[in-house]
Amino acid sequence: MRDYWGHFIKRFWENCYTSEGCLGGAIWAGFDEVFLLPKSPVGYGAWGIVDEWRRQKPEYWHVKKAYSPIRIDVSEVPNPGTGQPLDIPVKNWFNHTHLDELQAELRAGTNRQDLVFPRIPPGGEGTLRVPARDWKDGDVLEVRVYGQGGVFLDQFQIHIGERKLTFPSVKGPAPKVHEDTQSVTVQGRDFQIVFDKGAGLIREGVFRGKKLLEGGPFLNLGSTRLAPWWLINLRHSSTADEVIIHLVGAHVARRGSGPNMNMSLEIHIDGQGLITTEYTLRNPVKDANEVGLAFALAAGIDRLSWDRKALWSAYPPDHIGRPQGTAQRNSHDVHRVYRHEPAGPWAADAKDFFLFGPDDPGDRGTNDFRSLKENIWWAACGLAGTSLGVKAEADGSASARAEVWPDGKVQFNINHLWAYTDLGYGVSMPKIALDAGYKNTVRLRLTEEV
Repeated sequence: MRDYWGHFIKRFWENCYTSEGCLGGAIWAGFDEVFLLPKSPVGYGAWGIVDEWRRQKPEYWHVKKAYSPIRIDVSEVPNPGTGQPLDIPVKNWFNHTHLDELQAELRAGTNRQDLVFPRIPPGGEGTLRVPARDWKDGDVLEVRVYGQGGVFLDQFQIHIGERKLTFPSVKGPAPKVHEDTQSVTVQGRDFQIVFDKGAGLIREGVFRGKKLLEGGPFLNLGSTRLAPWWLINLRHSSTADEVIIHLVGAHVARRGSGPNMNMSLEIHIDGQGLITTEYTLRNPVKDANEVGLAFALAAGIDRLSWDRKALWSAYPPDHIGRPQGTAQRNSHDVHRVYRHEPAGPWAADAKDFFLFGPDDPGDRGTNDFRSLKENIWWAACGLAGTSLGVKAEADGSASARAEVWPDGKVQFNINHLWAYTDLGYGVSMPKIALDAGYKNTVRLRLTEEV
């Protein structure tokens, strides 16, 4: 949610700046109005852009970027060719300052050099020229901009060439299938996935001798409570490259009653451990805030890594909305006691004394670990002490969210639709409503590269 505020803040200021007349806006609460009294916290809410300890929260960077007078809106530019300069479009949203009054620094790998802004007047547009070099597709340039006295103003990252991510395709040979009265076991070269015949869902998934999966795929509708799952039909088939588990079931209050949600799944498992699940919802969806599938992962999962399309091209290294990163499930904060100043950044907090009281044990994961990562190319959960894990593969249109259960297991949600329905202040998104027959696909890979 806190990362989503960036979209609204950006839209708000862009509408203000480009209109013919605007009275402007204000930050209602610059810091969290949370007061840590001796017995328990009181206050009006954690709605600031810095917290009660004056640490920057995700909204701080969004405000800085949205209101920045240096506008570089591109994050990818075509390769200009070896020996050619690169021109980056730039806008000047200052009221009185020409851009040549600023200093710019280019960082490319370990190389740094100063750039010179042209004399672009307030409200004007132009280009920032980067001198010729041996450009390579995939190069990443970082431009940092400073004002008078070396005050940091903004930063941008620009990729050379179109960024393309590809994943290994389905590859055989198909795993073996073993069946008994209790289960269906899909056995690959490096993995074993056991489906329970009672529920039809995964009981466990082992990869290279380590248990990674402990359940799923479950339907995830966010905060919408679903009735218990009942299996209607389970069968399996095979191709040259895959085993296919065919499931039909329903979420119903009790067996024999009308369905709350009827769903069918086709779970394709190839010879390398790629699990591709196509799900179809047979009933309409009303008032959901997420739509996707979830898998239960082992309690030993200790990190979440990702690569995604982000709102801005550049972020601080600990921002929950950064394009790429790894979030640790736990941090120093698990040992923090009430009213003691935290030692790390807000993203590493695992306790919230305002919401859960002065004796909050934490155990929910850090803010970074459990925050929704929107528009992912991929997101992966890793097993502690190993490079093994599970990796959701997507096309930039899905989101991923890790949720720690009370027993320590991690629910890994891969959503195709999501909405922030309770923000208020005129910016809430409508709840998700779908007609019967909605379908989508989740790709989850057992991997040794997390």
